[in-house]
Amino acid sequence: MPKSPRNILAATSVVLATVILLLIAVVRAGIVDAAYAPVVGCQACFIWPSIAHDLALLALVLAWLALMLSFSVRWLRVLMAVPLILFLVALIADIAVLKLLAQRLLVNDLIKFGHEIGAIERIGRVGFAFEHVAIAVSLLVATLILAMTLRNAQRIAWRGTGGIVLFAAVVAAIGGWGRTQAPAYVHADAYRNWLEVNLAQSIDAPYSEAFLLRQQQLPQPELLCSSGQARTPSIMLVMVESLSAYHSSLYVADSSYLPEFDALARNQGAWFSNFIANGFTTDGGMVAALSGQAPIPGFYRYASTDAFTGFEDARNGFTAAVEPAGYTTSFFTTGTLSFVDKQGWLPKVGFDHFEGAEAPFYKDLPRGIFAAADDPHLFARLLDWYQHERDKSRPFAAALLTVATHPPFVVRATRERDERAVFATLDRALVDFHQQLTSLGFFNDGILIVMGDHRSMTPWRADEFRADGESAFARTPLVVFGASGLPAGGHEALTQQTDLPAALRDLTRKESCREPQQGLWFRPQPVAAEFALHARGMPRSQIDLYRQDASFALQLAGDDSHWIGATPREGERIAARIHLNRAARTPNRDDLMTRLIEANAAAADHSIQTRDKSGQ
Repeated sequence: MPKSPRNILAATSVVLATVILLLIAVVRAGIVDAAYAPVVGCQACFIWPSIAHDLALLALVLAWLALMLSFSVRWLRVLMAVPLILFLVALIADIAVLKLLAQRLLVNDLIKFGHEIGAIERIGRVGFAFEHVAIAVSLLVATLILAMTLRNAQRIAWRGTGGIVLFAAVVAAIGGWGRTQAPAYVHADAYRNWLEVNLAQSIDAPYSEAFLLRQQQLPQPELLCSSGQARTPSIMLVMVESLSAYHSSLYVADSSYLPEFDALARNQGAWFSNFIANGFTTDGGMVAALSGQAPIPGFYRYASTDAFTGFEDARNGFTAAVEPAGYTTSFFTTGTLSFVDKQGWLPKVGFDHFEGAEAPFYKDLPRGIFAAADDPHLFARLLDWYQHERDKSRPFAAALLTVATHPPFVVRATRERDERAVFATLDRALVDFHQQLTSLGFFNDGILIVMGDHRSMTPWRADEFRADGESAFARTPLVVFGASGLPAGGHEALTQQTDLPAALRDLTRKESCREPQQGLWFRPQPVAAEFALHARGMPRSQIDLYRQDASFALQLAGDDSHWIGATPREGERIAARIHLNRAARTPNRDDLMTRLIEANAAAADHSIQTRDKSGQ
């Protein structure tokens, strides 16, 4: 076939697309290997598994190009180029998410957080070196330009460029077919390609009526009731963003990012060495600790911006536990309450007062991630409220949520990524806060609880994996100070965030009831939870169950839901309750479509109003 400029342009487009895909595969493989190879103790053992899985994507793209180039209809070629370009953009975005948060880019996340443009821009601008993907983006733009030139190209002979592309696709497919597996204990989502990860999500597979009827027929546990302590100490709960076991030497030896706080805990505190975060995100931690429910995702949860839908029942939560004893309840954070609609959920779960970044106290202060003032200002706000605004005639329960230690761990003043420096600021702020409360007499009859909202969305550390194995992704510190009734030092009882409301009921009431899986903290001999649940970040369809000495995993897949490997004792009953709870909750709405409709309606209304004002 004669070589024409048009055919050369087409061939160049194919070459550039191939180079981009290979570049994406190599960069992603490097990130995965850097994160997981040190844990395994091998050298470059994740490079080939990751690249091999991406070869399947290369085969798919080349086959698509072959098909596109075989058409003579100009508009059809242009139309087929659009999804190809979007697909390549998604692969690059997947690398950014993997680099920043040790997570994969799920289509549902694009829907959930896509409207939070400001937050995404701030995280990306300060936390990710976009120059690392500048070459890939430039090549992508070049591919787009060259692909568009195909609208003027003549039909390309099958034995020419199209045939070569198809042959390359077959070779890539064979390479991907013969891919090897990485060590079994590392989640395959790390090295699987982007399509595999998204297609593997079975979280929204529906239940049939027959399946739910079978679940209803299984016996459910009765509540456990006992005498309470009928005490009314004031409570301060500090939920620290991304605080993880590896940040504290109380949990992982020689791994302290918080040396001053660790020393304070050893001298004056009590801590639980087997504490489980029930979710993998901040909203999951809030749901668990403040509503008393494990954040098991409802239907379409990850396709929605409504992070708290289905968890509005306050009857067994943080505020309901203490209000009968005359407590006031408050929530404080420096982040924006509009993010995932905290301001809509907090009053539903019973808080008398709540405030965020919009509070006058933070006016004119420098802001960092999520428009939040630095964490020391949050503690300063609490001390100001404690001294001047609270109702001193009544005990109170206040929940605080910090922000500044959110990945990618950027020092606001220098704009540099430095995890140790970020946590050093928190370390000093926590100790200063404790000292101020001591000087004000809070600990005469008050309790300070410090816990992580979830384990950091960053890769495993070798030392924490040695200490906790796969459960490392579910572990955060829990440290208690003050008049809690707990003996000082470490406690090995299995505990979790959903225990908190039950522990508060036991503390403040004459008699209290709890579910069997909930533990009781504020006792000379704390009561361990029967088991703890953890909603995984990846794969989203897996729920981990931890007992004191064993762990299990439940795959959510509609009627095909099942325990992976071993089944825990009473596993059918536990699974049935999870299924029935999910089915009873209101499904999350399709936010993407709703927001598009609302945006178009608003734009139409604005256009009409503008015309009316102009008299046209």
